[in-house]
Amino acid sequence: MALKQMIRQQNLLRSDFSGQLVLRYPLLSALIIVFNLFQFIFPTPPFIFNCILWIISAISLTVIFRNFITKFWMVFWLSMLLLFLLGCADNIVLQASRIERLGMLFLAGAGVICGLFFLLNPRKSDLREKLILYFIGLMVLLELASIFTNMYGRYNLSKTLLVSGYCNVIIGILFLWTVRLINEGLSLASQQYTKQSKNLFYINFDIVGGKAPALLYILLVFGWFILFGRNFYVFTMITEPLETFFASERTIGSYTFTINNILVFFLIMGLTFLTSKVVSFFASDKHSVHGSTKAEQNRKAGVGSWLLLIHIAIISTGLFLGLAATGIPLDRITIILGALGVG
Repeated sequence: MALKQMIRQQNLLRSDFSGQLVLRYPLLSALIIVFNLFQFIFPTPPFIFNCILWIISAISLTVIFRNFITKFWMVFWLSMLLLFLLGCADNIVLQASRIERLGMLFLAGAGVICGLFFLLNPRKSDLREKLILYFIGLMVLLELASIFTNMYGRYNLSKTLLVSGYCNVIIGILFLWTVRLINEGLSLASQQYTKQSKNLFYINFDIVGGKAPALLYILLVFGWFILFGRNFYVFTMITEPLETFFASERTIGSYTFTINNILVFFLIMGLTFLTSKVVSFFASDKHSVHGSTKAEQNRKAGVGSWLLLIHIAIISTGLFLGLAATGIPLDRITIILGALGVG
């Protein structure tokens, strides 16, 4: 919102912000980015919870799509969204019946027809994100498999394939547009915030860059595999033994621990040092020290002092949380922190 107001005041764009989706829909863009990135903080959420997050993100993306994508592909998106909603509703039904099986055949058949229609249509060249074609192709294969398994009486497998096909398309498109919106936001911010600002904690956007790092793409692909795999029982067969191995308690002397606790400790410490480095790295501006005025150098020296205090606070908090996560009693943590304080 602050970036939108700044650009509007500078009259750099028209009042409708045509072509700038993040500026035109800041709240909806934020909802899409937050819901798609932070849904992984829940290890095994119920299906209905994930559905709510996906539906909110999909509705937000639908509003953004208006006047941006062609009418042909808007029809495709609305068709996939409708079939996805019907598939989610069917997945909530636990009691099998003949009527439901007929409905599953209808839903799977509609997915096959829609998928083939849009894949074989020559207007697919208008599609901005070509990766979507692969999601559509996978959906067609899954819906065909759902039809055959349904006809041969494999009810549960048929429903799994039915829901997975539509989840694959919706989640794939949401993730692609999450990256697109992040890139657009970083690009605009790097163009506008050419100088470090107190309101932005002196973040240097010349260092941050105008594009999401490649690691984000890898994590989203990995996340897509997880969300897609959760629909299959094979995923549970693989993850349950791993969860048991990492959650089993082990004893050394009088101390009991789990591998999960140890991994959480290293994860917290890794994130702590990473956060500390990111704050120090992004807030620094080493190239502008020479040639600046004395007042400017004094201001940067004051900023450096605050950064040192923040650096220490981040590491201390991370160390406390990491030790607490390992299961060490708090009185022992207090002794360790006291010793560190004396040091």
